[in-house]
Amino acid sequence: MPGGLPQGVTKEEYLNNPVLLNLFYRLKLIETFGTGFRRIKQAYAHEVVRPSFTFMENSINIKLQP
Repeated sequence: MPGGLPQGVTKEEYLNNPVLLNLFYRLKLIETFGTGFRRIKQAYAHEVVRPSFTFMENSINIKLQP
């Protein structure tokens, strides 16, 4: 089953809270600590066009621009 955010968690909480990510990892609600989001944001930090994140009930869609 594809995953989305755990119930009651906003995208801002998910993307910006390492303590929450650690908790989700230890509860086996996520596979890793979400370092992909952080690495993507860092890679695009100095670009004019940045990636967009769309959060849906059962998935998260990331659109990357060249």
